Amino acid sequence: MDTSVQIAAAMGVAIAAWLLTLGFTAARAALVAALPLGVAVVSAVPPISVIAAPITVFLALTRLPADVKARGGGFFKRGAEGGLHPLAVGAGAGIVGVVLAAAWAVATQVQGLSGEPVQMVLALGLIVGGVIGGFVMALLARRVAFLEALWVTALVALFPVVFSSLASTLFTYGTAAAYYAVILLSALLLLGLSLILGGSFGFLFCGDGELDTGWGYEGFIGRRFLMGKGGDVVGTITVISVLAVAVGSMAMVVVMSVMNGFSSDLRSKIFGANSHLLVLKYGSDFVEYDDVVKKTAHLPNVIGATPFVLNEVMVSSETNVTGALLKGIDVKTIDSVTELRKNVTKGNIEHLDEPAKIVVPAKLGGADGEPIKPDEAIDGAANNDDAPSGPAGAAGSAVADPFDAIAKAAGGVGDVPNVGDSSVTPGVVIGVEMAKNLKVFVGDVINVISPLGELGPTGPIPKA
Repeated sequence: MDTSVQIAAAMGVAIAAWLLTLGFTAARAALVAALPLGVAVVSAVPPISVIAAPITVFLALTRLPADVKARGGGFFKRGAEGGLHPLAVGAGAGIVGVVLAAAWAVATQVQGLSGEPVQMVLALGLIVGGVIGGFVMALLARRVAFLEALWVTALVALFPVVFSSLASTLFTYGTAAAYYAVILLSALLLLGLSLILGGSFGFLFCGDGELDTGWGYEGFIGRRFLMGKGGDVVGTITVISVLAVAVGSMAMVVVMSVMNGFSSDLRSKIFGANSHLLVLKYGSDFVEYDDVVKKTAHLPNVIGATPFVLNEVMVSSETNVTGALLKGIDVKTIDSVTELRKNVTKGNIEHLDEPAKIVVPAKLGGADGEPIKPDEAIDGAANNDDAPSGPAGAAGSAVADPFDAIAKAAGGVGDVPNVGDSSVTPGVVIGVEMAKNLKVFVGDVINVISPLGELGPTGPIPKA
């Protein structure tokens, strides 16, 4: 995304935050100055609030009602009679700024993150800084500090404008201006809610003007609204309503957690088997792939590159047939792009380069030449003294791998093919579900049929 477009989007979000803040400031100042409620509502409407805010604040400072002044109130005073406490705003903005700077340092310097992953660390910093900042602001202002939270949020909205070069590093996929603005709005909303949450907890400690951790008055209010007098039905209905809200919230949290976990697992599997970026070419003669790999590997922020070939094929065994995508890879460089090696549970990925080392199972057969059934082979291996034992080492325990039991009952594995033998079958890695569908084990032979074959008298002949 262009830097000028990014700055324009950030400025638009900051202007929206400041219009909202000035609107609430104008309304609060009008109420402190005892102006009519209609004047307070009109003064809060953008863009009237830009002009109304300084006027109403001036009136709240110069024409303060006598009863409000007698109670120690004022626009820049503490408590319920006040409007905006500058010291609380400064403290809240400083705390949020320090926590965000610490989160940035931890993400980029300690964890070595870059791009979109840094956003999650900064979001956590917004939550922690907002809760702590809101708590401190409530202690200083002796109220929930809602207006102070808006001012801190408006000040933080200027960060992406002032530090536009750092903010641009959080988006590495060419983010559109609208999406960038939505991300900033979400971050500001998260900060504002965290500040209000922290301010609510802080007000519980100092709501009566002094620091009190007993929560006696708050506990009385809670019990009063939850429990009725003398079996009054209102108390029962209130408890049922609270439980209904709790159950609904729990169900929503569980569903969101399951969906987020499913999304993370699916994303990790997709990125574990495929690279983030594919460089392709029209046609089927991508012979200069080696030069393209070298150029791609030297680009900034590229940590690995590997060539591949992908074609649709048919795969068949002695018992079944299925369709598949056949992908040719480079074993030496595949680890820099995918997690294929750690997901191989049977065999070895190195055997793709050295298929002669693949252990081929011997043909199963009894003493009379009749084939041995797999279940009989497993039973024979379990009763064999050389059969693998279970966790306790007791005879006749369950065999860990049925294929090993079948091979041992059949007299071991077949001979390893000669490395120099041109008839050695190439190696292939298949998935667990395909192996179950084709009913094959490590070392078995499968047929791969490609529709891209040579031309014959009757047309293209599939290549096997």
